[in-house]
Amino acid sequence: MIRKYLCFRFLFIPLHLLIDSRNCYENTVQDRTLYEDAYIFAPNLHAMGLMNTRDYETYLSLFELMNSFIKPPDLLLYLKASVPTLVNQIAKRGREYENSIRLDYITSLNERYNDWIDSYN
Repeated sequence: MIRKYLCFRFLFIPLHLLIDSRNCYENTVQDRTLYEDAYIFAPNLHAMGLMNTRDYETYLSLFELMNSFIKPPDLLLYLKASVPTLVNQIAKRGREYENSIRLDYITSLNERYNDWIDSYN
């Protein structure tokens, strides 16, 4: 139940930030987008069995609805890195809670990011 709540909450937080920033500023720079949650993290959780199919489909439906109300970014920068580089950067940060991140999880996310950016228009 907590994972479901967090996953849906992560969908709404970037939307609120995007709407707030566009209402206040002409130009906005974001370090995360709605797309990452819907096209990378949610499918990864579903594939890992941490989100059931019903919740995943509901999540994607909400994303599509929310996405229909926002304008896509004018520019998207993607910083590509190899899995060893990502692991090294995570270790450098020294965040204790990140010590338990599994290599297969990082690899899967990295593959999903690469697939997504390759297909992004």
